[in-house]
Amino acid sequence: EFFHVGRNNPYVQRYDTLCNERLDAEGFKK
Repeated sequence: EFFHVGRNNPYVQRYDTLCNERLDAEGFKK
């Protein structure tokens, strides 16, 4: 797990979105 920061933090939300998109892309590749 990565460091916990306030969920309302816009930077964290953007980071989560990028991670989710990357995981989705890797999942579709398989």
